[in-house]
Amino acid sequence: MLLTYMSCRQRCPLGGARELTGAAWTSTCPLPAHGRGNRPTVVSLTMLTGYALLLLATSGLGDDAARKPAPSAIAPAVAFPNVVRSAIGVTRAGTRIDLFLQEEDLDLKTDKMRLVLIGGLDGDRHSVDAVIETLRWFHDLGASHAFRQRFTVSAIPCANPAALPMSGGDQPGRDISFNYPPAGTAYHDQRYPDEAAYLWRWLGMHAPDLVIDLRVAPELAWQVPEAAKASSVLDLDAASTVDTSGDLVVELGRHDVCLTGSIPAIRLQTPAADVTAQMKLLLAQLDRAPQRRPSAARLALLQRLDRTPAEVAEQLAKHYGHDLQQVVYIPAVALIGQLRLRGAERDQRLQAVKRIVKPYVDGSKSAVPTNGSGLSGHLIFTELAGRSEGAEHARYLELARVAADMAFDADGATKSIMPFHSEMSDAAFMGGPILSGVGRLSQDDRYFAACARHLQTVRDLDLRPDGLYRHSPLDEAAWGRGNGFPALGLALCLSDFPVAHPQRARLLEAFQQHCRALVAHQDPTGCWHQVIDRP
Repeated sequence: MLLTYMSCRQRCPLGGARELTGAAWTSTCPLPAHGRGNRPTVVSLTMLTGYALLLLATSGLGDDAARKPAPSAIAPAVAFPNVVRSAIGVTRAGTRIDLFLQEEDLDLKTDKMRLVLIGGLDGDRHSVDAVIETLRWFHDLGASHAFRQRFTVSAIPCANPAALPMSGGDQPGRDISFNYPPAGTAYHDQRYPDEAAYLWRWLGMHAPDLVIDLRVAPELAWQVPEAAKASSVLDLDAASTVDTSGDLVVELGRHDVCLTGSIPAIRLQTPAADVTAQMKLLLAQLDRAPQRRPSAARLALLQRLDRTPAEVAEQLAKHYGHDLQQVVYIPAVALIGQLRLRGAERDQRLQAVKRIVKPYVDGSKSAVPTNGSGLSGHLIFTELAGRSEGAEHARYLELARVAADMAFDADGATKSIMPFHSEMSDAAFMGGPILSGVGRLSQDDRYFAACARHLQTVRDLDLRPDGLYRHSPLDEAAWGRGNGFPALGLALCLSDFPVAHPQRARLLEAFQQHCRALVAHQDPTGCWHQVIDRP
């Protein structure tokens, strides 16, 4: 989602950085101002071609669930030096799937080998405790100092909290070691565990160099995937091989996990008393290995990080922004992204976009909005109007006004909010920028006034006391997408408002307050969760 890219002086996945300044959120790669007259540009839109991918859907939480802290299978007091405690997701019952992330592990370019421990896949509390004990040993300031110079160790101690015995017994519950890659529709199909989907996705995007499935058992046993044993850097002649289809340890090495790359994995089963000794042995063998290559997944992410913002935009432009079956925001914003790409083919892209919208321009297809997405879809016409002259400019502006004029009743009076709002925070984007865009192009202050009133009504409906937006008065959840829409909506509106306009200072203050509230919930990875203040 857009919030992924709104970090304070932090490198974003597209390259570059952004900072909260006295003027607004500004990009270190400013775009040229288009349209009639200069205006401040407060947000880089080079990523617009991929906006549909960045707005990921999620289900809301009820009022009570949105406010209560999520329970955890790990005691709140468990902590380690230089390790951030976060979560990779939640169970259907709302229990956190805790993550202990070494701060150095966030740097994909580190020279250290990046390890991830996983416990509790089989629902056994003893393996959870073994992972925590390993973290305590590794991150102790004295006991493993030499290893900490060459390795990072992060962990998901309890990947399967729903299977832990809740009654204090010692019988394991459901085992989620198998059926990978996860089947079914993620987080929707109740036949398949959500925990497996969270785990697979997180491992792919974190891209460790080695995953260790740690178990507690009466007898020591190492398990290495059959396909990986010959090339393994470990001297584990006594290790058994595993080749069971669907086994997490096996499938991590067979697949491009989450479309990144493969990840080596092993399984260690050991008596609880020997956990630390076996981990020392493992790290010592890894340290002696003549070659320690990053995982294929990590190499893939490093290649992505090395792309420039323009290269990312060019790659996205190959797939998005080539049709407009309906005038709605997802394809329309992708078309805007095409228009804002620089380069030798800029004129060709402009002509291609004009051909795509021609059926709406000549009237052979209707462009009248019937929902909020249709209102914001008309942003393609404000963009084209700003790049056109004469009769062509007038026609594009006329089409944009089809949406913007819905802010006024039959007598010309300004409505308190644009139609199709459903009292949702999404309306800040759906109805605000089309008004400010038409105001900028037409120099008619009625549209700026209607925009300011619309945005204020959305805030009155949905802004929570903590500065985040709830999804609607029916749901207190601070939905990630439902906060991305107001952030983007206000940024676009501020880009259109004249600097001296009497309403601009108030909008800017609201925008900055929202951004400050968001920063307080930013994950250590630089991203935001699907529900901003929940795991």
